[in-house]
Amino acid sequence: MKKYLLHFLGSFSACLLLAISATNLKAQTISSTIGNAVGCVGDTVTVPVSVNMSAGTSVSAISMAIGFDSTKLECLGGAQNLISSLQIGTVSNCTTVPGFGKQIRFVWTDLNPITINSQIFEIKFKVLSSGTHGLSWDLSPGQCEYANQFGQVIANSTWSSGTVTCNSIPINVSLGSVNGCSGDTLSIP
Repeated sequence: MKKYLLHFLGSFSACLLLAISATNLKAQTISSTIGNAVGCVGDTVTVPVSVNMSAGTSVSAISMAIGFDSTKLECLGGAQNLISSLQIGTVSNCTTVPGFGKQIRFVWTDLNPITINSQIFEIKFKVLSSGTHGLSWDLSPGQCEYANQFGQVIANSTWSSGTVTCNSIPINVSLGSVNGCSGDTLSIP
């Protein structure tokens, strides 16, 4: 009887451990997306940045670095119009990073983990030249990542880049002037 009881307890313990492990192995996935914008040279465009997390996923720290060509786009500040849960504990700016060029950096941390499934902020640019200009994540180690409340990096993340497109250059129109009297037909150059 003692032998069967030990065997039962051992089997029960193994099943319990397997159930707990399976719960902890549930895939946590996070997808981050830089949106797209269209404008003309001289326009200010707004580009959304969104995050979507799978069920059961939450974070206590976010680090993002978004690169762009500063000869084609001018950064007009860091992250703007943040969602309410990111209002405190955030640092964001436009900076030059040696070896990478101009980047928008965004960092947030809080001891209380949150789940996000929405646009988290916007970035604004002044369009400096026509064409399609890439906005890309800096995926070098430690630049773009999420961490849980224990400081462990959540590895299963995807990062989708965006663009700002300027298909045309604005046209300046000026009218000449002519003298005339009431009832005259005039041709204005």
